[in-house]
Amino acid sequence: MNNLPQSKRLKSENVILVSMMPGPKEVSTDSMNHYLKLLADELLEMYLPLGEIHKDNAFGTHFCFTAIDPMHNLYLGTAKQMIQIWCKRNYINEKNQFTMQELANGIVVSCEYAHITKKIVNGFSFMKADEWKSWCIIYSPFVLKHVLPAKNLENWILFVDACRLLTKPSITDKEIDEATTLYRKSAMTSNMHLHLHLSKCVHDFGLIYAFWLFSFERYNGLLKNMETNQKGGSESIMMKKFLERTYIGSFIQSFVNHLPQFAIDFLHRISNSQDQLATLQSSSTASIFSLSDFVKYSLNSCHSALGCESLPPSVFPIKLDQRITMCKEHYECLLEFYRHAYDNHDLFGHCSNCGSNQIFVNNQIEKIKQISLLGQEYSSGSYSRAYYLENNSENKAAFHGCILYLFQYLIIINETVITHTFAFVK
Repeated sequence: MNNLPQSKRLKSENVILVSMMPGPKEVSTDSMNHYLKLLADELLEMYLPLGEIHKDNAFGTHFCFTAIDPMHNLYLGTAKQMIQIWCKRNYINEKNQFTMQELANGIVVSCEYAHITKKIVNGFSFMKADEWKSWCIIYSPFVLKHVLPAKNLENWILFVDACRLLTKPSITDKEIDEATTLYRKSAMTSNMHLHLHLSKCVHDFGLIYAFWLFSFERYNGLLKNMETNQKGGSESIMMKKFLERTYIGSFIQSFVNHLPQFAIDFLHRISNSQDQLATLQSSSTASIFSLSDFVKYSLNSCHSALGCESLPPSVFPIKLDQRITMCKEHYECLLEFYRHAYDNHDLFGHCSNCGSNQIFVNNQIEKIKQISLLGQEYSSGSYSRAYYLENNSENKAAFHGCILYLFQYLIIINETVITHTFAFVK
């Protein structure tokens, strides 16, 4: 449902499971149209002409609500097709595939991207969409450097840059236009032609995370793993189980006025509906999140982010791991951060005498296992890029670093408890 906020569009309670088609093989396009006709007829009855207007002399005025799926268009389409073309031209062959695989195995890949440890040497066979995404954005610029002719490599890098811009967790109008102009009229196939319309889809529907089909592929996997008695009627059983798991949290929450809170929490835990419970409970911290401020402060290291520490609503609930004592070296970094951030206050460490009107920085923190930030998953071992001010200069430079661990810290300032979420980066 693309009229919902991006953080809620792909949640199971907002996904309509229309029907399931019997197997064992994937049905043909013609057969699929017969299944979809029932849905299309109902959607036409609810149709409201609020889309983009196109005027045609022959057919009059009509409206366009089409969204192009970037997953199939970019990765399962062009990326896969280019490999087939390069293999036919013998740019990629059995001889250099071993070298390419060795180079790929030496690349450190963040945990949110798929690894392709043996796929290259096996001729790129049976690769899934997330693996094509990793190949395109991470592996290919380095692995293809000495494989493709210079002109072909330069053309491919333009496509990679366009994919990198379009798949960012946040994007500006300038970057959308740049992604479109990078790979314009050199495209030949109808699938490549659709690349030219991706920028319009981003303007209409938001970030591609909000409408590409990776999430629906995950739902296919969840449905496939549901147990049935294999005696017929599997489709209806799987649909029933999907609906039960989707709405069980709402069903439990309907008894909130009739059962004690500990019983409600217990039922949520045993039904694995904690995520649904979190969406029902409003977070004051999440409600004041500003995406524009978040992007502005992430790009300009000169600005102080104090007062804009709120995280996106999709981050919550944050699953805390354990409470630990920071080592002396890391604690000095935390203390230095607060001294720099609140330079108008006197800050004292855990081993100092602190007055009643002074800020105390403890060395106790709560670790975080994993955090999802604007479509990107971060955990211990993830790589990130941040802007830093150079020494004795106003110039800023971007550096990559490895996240050693994530943690949350609560500090009391003017009798107000403020929660800060940190990544300790090496």
